[in-house]
Amino acid sequence: MKPLNQNNMLEKLNIDVSQFWEIIWKFFVGALFSIFGFFEPVKDIVHLLIAFFIIDMLAGFWANKVVKQEKFKMSKIWATTFPRMLISLVLIMMTFWWDNVFGQTAIKTYWFIGYFISGVLLANILQNSYRATRWGILLNLAEFIKNIFKDKGVDINETDPIE
Repeated sequence: MKPLNQNNMLEKLNIDVSQFWEIIWKFFVGALFSIFGFFEPVKDIVHLLIAFFIIDMLAGFWANKVVKQEKFKMSKIWATTFPRMLISLVLIMMTFWWDNVFGQTAIKTYWFIGYFISGVLLANILQNSYRATRWGILLNLAEFIKNIFKDKGVDINETDPIE
């Protein structure tokens, strides 16, 4: 009995090696775009959260530069912003998947999670902008958003262990 090797198998299927890798490539590209297509309904929330995270990062940098005279530290971004953004986006995608699997129609859980995270980011943007400008309306808006969450039983005041 002859040992099977890749060329013999491909010859029997009448496919050369370049065609084989082209077929594999098309399969993986198709699978990847199928996943993108499945999660397409969450793209607006994802884009909003990415924009809020970028604005939050810039406002935090601005506040630290004005208040603490700190220079930009990419290590701080990698330690705080990117993990939070990744966790938030994964939570949105998981809750979207959860809603689809269980046929959740009463409330879209991924919208609720997205609204919550964007509210927390907006409050943080306002706080950092207040720290940089000392414009009182920004602090009042941040407190207003915090009170909305507090009325729901959620305290969004957080202490950052890195600072």
